[in-house]
Amino acid sequence: MNVSYLAFVPHGIQAPLLAGLSGAALTAAIKLAATRLGCFGVPRAHHTHKNPVPRVGGIAIYAAVVFALVLPEGVASPRITASPLLVLLGALPVLLVGIYDDLRGVGPKLKVLAQVLGTIVLVIAKWRSSGAIALLPTFLLLMWMVVATNSFNLIDGVDGLAATTAVIVAIGLAVVNFSLGNVALATLALITASACLGFLPFNVLGKRIFLGDSGSLSVGFILAAIAFETPSAASVPISAIFFFGYPLAETLLTIARRTIKGGSPLHPDCEHLHHQLRQWGSSAVATDAMLCSVALAFMSLGVMLALGSQLILAVGSGCVLFLMLAKTFGYFNRRKLMRWRQRGLDRTLFTTRSPQATARRGGVPLIRRESSSVLHPDLVSRGEHGISDSL
Repeated sequence: MNVSYLAFVPHGIQAPLLAGLSGAALTAAIKLAATRLGCFGVPRAHHTHKNPVPRVGGIAIYAAVVFALVLPEGVASPRITASPLLVLLGALPVLLVGIYDDLRGVGPKLKVLAQVLGTIVLVIAKWRSSGAIALLPTFLLLMWMVVATNSFNLIDGVDGLAATTAVIVAIGLAVVNFSLGNVALATLALITASACLGFLPFNVLGKRIFLGDSGSLSVGFILAAIAFETPSAASVPISAIFFFGYPLAETLLTIARRTIKGGSPLHPDCEHLHHQLRQWGSSAVATDAMLCSVALAFMSLGVMLALGSQLILAVGSGCVLFLMLAKTFGYFNRRKLMRWRQRGLDRTLFTTRSPQATARRGGVPLIRRESSSVLHPDLVSRGEHGISDSL
C-alpha cells in the first residue's frame, strides 16, 4: 500500500512520523470514546489521583505502532522482516490483559501468565528460524521478559514518566541497532518512541488520559524484546540490563523495601522513587526530569557497552549509579529502614482477623483501618507521613 501523502517525507522517517501522528490522533479518539462510554479505571489505594480518568492509553500506542509498521510501502517489506511483527504479536496478550486490568482489575498472576504466553510466541519464532530450542537461553528470555516488562509498570506513577522513559530507552536501542546494521529492530524502536511521543501531550497536560497497565506492560514488553535481540559488541550480552537500568533499579529497590516491611513484593505501595520525590515537594515535571535523567544515564551506558566500550568501566559506572540512587533515597539509612520495618509490623498488627479465627479465639475482631500506613511517632513529629502506604 502506497501512502501518497507521505511521499514528500524522506523514506527513513516515514514510519516514525506516521507513528507519532497516529499515536496523537488515536489517543485523542480513545480518550473521547472512553469518556463518553464511562470506561474509567477506578482509582485504587496506591494511585495518587482521586478522580476517574481513562487508563487505556496503551491501546492508542499499540495501535499506532502496528499502523506505522505495516502501512507504508517499503517499510513493511522488504526492510521490515517478520521479527517486529512477531514482537507485536507476543505483546498482544499482554495488552489485552492490561486493558482488562485498567477497567476491572486483575491479579498479578494473570498478568504474568499473559507475559509468559507472549514470550512463548518469541520462543516459537526462534525455534522456527533456528530449528532448535536451547533450554538456558529460553529460560533467560522468559525471566528477562517478565522482569523487564513489570519493571516498566512500577515506574508508571507520575504523568509522563513511563512514556518518556520508554522514549529514552527506545532511542538508545534504535541507535545501537542502526549502528550494528539491524534495521528492522531499529525501525521498531523508533516507531515505538514516536508513538509514545504522540501520546505524551494528552497525558502530561491536564491528566486527560493515563498510560495504564495496558500501556506500561505492552510498551515494556516490546522494548524488552528489542533489547534482548539487540546485538552487542561486548563479550557478555548484558547491555539490555543497562538500557532498562532505571526501571530495573526501581524494581530491585521495591523488592528490598517491601521485604524489609515483611510483606509480599507483589503488594503495591506509595513509596517508589517518584512517590518519594513528590513527598519531598518536587513537582511532577521536576520528578520526571530527575528520574528521566537517571534513565538517560543508564541508557548511555547501555549504548557504550553495546558499541564496544570496556565492560569493566561500563559495569562499574552502572553499579556506582545504582548505589548513589539507593543512598539518595535512604536505602542505606538505618533509621529509615527501621521505620519501614515498623510500618510492616503495624500493618500486621492492624490486619482484620477472619470471623472464624475470632470466634475460635473468643476475641473481639480488630477494626480494619482505611490506610495500612500507621504513623510512627518520628513521622508525626517530623511531618513526613506524605502519601499513605497501601496494600
